[in-house]
Amino acid sequence: GIAGLACARRLEELGIRATVFDTGRTAPGGRASSRSLRLPNGVLTFDHAAQFFTATGAFAELARGWEADGTIRRWDHGLGELNARTGAFVEYARHGTAGGADRWIGARSMRDVSAALARGLDVRQGVWVSPDGGITRRA
Repeated sequence: GIAGLACARRLEELGIRATVFDTGRTAPGGRASSRSLRLPNGVLTFDHAAQFFTATGAFAELARGWEADGTIRRWDHGLGELNARTGAFVEYARHGTAGGADRWIGARSMRDVSAALARGLDVRQGVWVSPDGGITRRA
């Protein structure tokens, strides 16, 4: 996910070659990943875990660079939830900040954030690293 990619990026900056093992089949991301569905009239892409992120410190520097190159954009709209029974959207937050920090989203989806972090890293997809230290490749 994002933490593993950020850690690998920092290790690379320090001159330590890192390999990221990710269980995703097509792209890394963990909770910052997206799904796409092919529909008769096009493709629907949706973020199924993290819908936005905030950034401070060194990560905020990365975010500013990604905003400049079009990878991400600020999310200045409301947040809420969809009532499953009524279909009504109930807003519970507004104005694009979370605890005073800007909210950011991928320009197309949250997959853009993980892809930007993964650029240039050695990322192995479809690999599970178990808590007891074993590595398994998924079919």
